[in-house]
Amino acid sequence: VYSFGIAGAWGFDDSMADAGCTVHSFDPTAKFRPRHESHVHERVTFHYVGLRGRPDDSSQAEGNAATYYGALGGRMLDLGEIMEELGHKRIDVLKLDCEGCEWEAFAHLA
Repeated sequence: VYSFGIAGAWGFDDSMADAGCTVHSFDPTAKFRPRHESHVHERVTFHYVGLRGRPDDSSQAEGNAATYYGALGGRMLDLGEIMEELGHKRIDVLKLDCEGCEWEAFAHLA
């Protein structure tokens, strides 16, 4: 499971983990980083990384963007870059709740 956009709400991620899934949770929002990094669940791994639409999109580069929730501080990668970095070939469940990044990510995948 890849879950983008947490904002301190771990319900979906923890429920999927409780069901036996391995969950990778992503959120680059600076103000939530300490809270996210302190979250503990044996099947949930937090990544201080955000989703961008395509490799050449620098509009949301680290420290270059803000959202409703505040400044983004984590790295911004496209879905292919994230999968490659984690060594994954397939995603079974993809949850996107990232204040608009969904549209650019879907456009890039199409």
